[in-house]
Parts: sequence; structure tokens; C-alpha cells
Amino acid sequence: MHQYRAENQKDFSAITGGITYMAVREKNTGKFSDVPIRIRSWIIIIAVLAIGLIHPALTCLLFATLSCMGLKEYLALEKVKDNKVLYSLLPLSVFQYAASYTGCCLLLLCITPLYALLAGLWWRKMRIIVTGVIINILALGHLAFIASLNPTPMAGTKLLLFLLILTEWNDVFQYLTGKCFGKRKITPRISPNKTVEGLIGGVLLTTALACGMGTFLIPDRSIVLYLCLGVVISLTGFCGDLFISYLKRKAGVKDTGTLIPGHGGLLDRMDSLIFISPLFYVLIHTLILP
Repeated sequence: MHQYRAENQKDFSAITGGITYMAVREKNTGKFSDVPIRIRSWIIIIAVLAIGLIHPALTCLLFATLSCMGLKEYLALEKVKDNKVLYSLLPLSVFQYAASYTGCCLLLLCITPLYALLAGLWWRKMRIIVTGVIINILALGHLAFIASLNPTPMAGTKLLLFLLILTEWNDVFQYLTGKCFGKRKITPRISPNKTVEGLIGGVLLTTALACGMGTFLIPDRSIVLYLCLGVVISLTGFCGDLFISYLKRKAGVKDTGTLIPGHGGLLDRMDSLIFISPLFYVLIHTLILP
């Protein structure tokens, strides 16, 4: 009897030990389980962007579509279910990108906030509408403004590529370094996955990439300029990501949508560009074009 119990106990220990090992192994390997899905989504994103950069009209059409889709996600995030609100704001997106295509950017920088204020008063949702317009139309609209800058052939496209590649790789760098080395959380209540190590890794690697890319896309400039742009893009991109994370946390959702597998919604992928797009446009006119 004692021998039988001992054998059963031994078998039970072996089984539980195996289960524990498998759980630990699954936990360790699961850390990067979403990487293949993210890579597949990235391939599609790059293909769509490449098509959009073929011609300035396609560029404006691409970003106008993204702005409208981002605005729809934002309104859903704020629990605005009345589609009439969205439809009333869509003409503003058309005007914004038509202006960027024709070069009347300054006019729209005045009209866009005014339109947002009037729509906010009309629908009695001032904070929601003004914030949504600033994020999705005014801020992201600067991407089309950047693409329309052509003091030299393809200058606008090169500047846009510089910004987009650095911003998106900054997200990748922060994600990977945070997964590998992250221990100290920056904002555990807003975004638990963001760590000090991830932020530092993103800044260092993005700055190094900026120095390498700058010599090809923004040639004949000081290495100090490339270093500064890398740091600014990395830190400002982090702030945009954190802002959308705050909105998601307040709304009680994990992602802004399900459009992009492995990434979430469109705003989950474009959030880092919210603050850096207008700032980079200003930096172009003050530091690069003169």
C-alpha cells in the first residue's frame, strides 16, 4: 500500500512538474508570440504607403482616408455613436488635404480650428470634437503638408520618409527593448507595458538610425541636427503613444480598434505621429529648409 502511494505521489509530482514547466515555457515564448502577426501587418502597411507615395494626389488621398478612419475610431473611443457627428466632420478632412495638395496650407490652419469649434458648439460636444479634429485632421494633416514641400525634387517625400521610418522604428525599438530588458514601469496606471528601459533603448537606437538615414534623406547637414531630430522624434512619439493610451485607459478598452492585426486600430499605429508631425513640420522650416 505504501509503495502504491509512493508511486502515485511520484507520478503526480512528475505530472505537475511537467505542467509547471510547460506553463513557464509558454510564458517565456509567449512574450514574442505576436511578432509574426505584427510583421505580416507591417508588410501590408509598407505596401500601402509605397503606393500612396507614387504621386502627390495619392499621398493626399491616403492620408485623408487615414484621417477619416482615425476620426471614426476616436469618436467610437469617446462613445459618440451618432454617425451624423462623423459625417459633419468629413468635409473638413477633404478641405484639409485639398489645401495641402494645392499648397494653401496656412489657410486651412486657420479654418480647421474654427470649423471644429463651430461643430463642437452645434453638437454640444466641444472637448470631444475639437480634440478629435486636432488629432486626426490637423495634426496628421501635417504629413501631407510635409509631402507637398518640394524646394528640390522629391524633397518632401524624403522628409516624410525620414519622419515615418524613424517614428515607426522608434515604436519597434521601444517595444523590443522593453520586452527584453524592461523592469521599471513609467506609467503603470496608464500604460503598464511602457518601461524606462524601453524608452531609453528607443531613444538610443532611433537616434543612431537618424544619423544613418539623415545622410541619405537629408544630406549635407550637421551630425548634430540628425542627433537632435532622432531624440525629438523618439521622445515626442512616446508622448503621442502615451496620450492615446490615456484615452484608451479612460474608455476602458485595450485597443482603439481591430483594423491592423497585432497592432490594434489605426490610432494604435498612428498615435506616435500625433505630436511629432506638426513639430517636425515647424523644424523643417526653421532648421532644414533655410
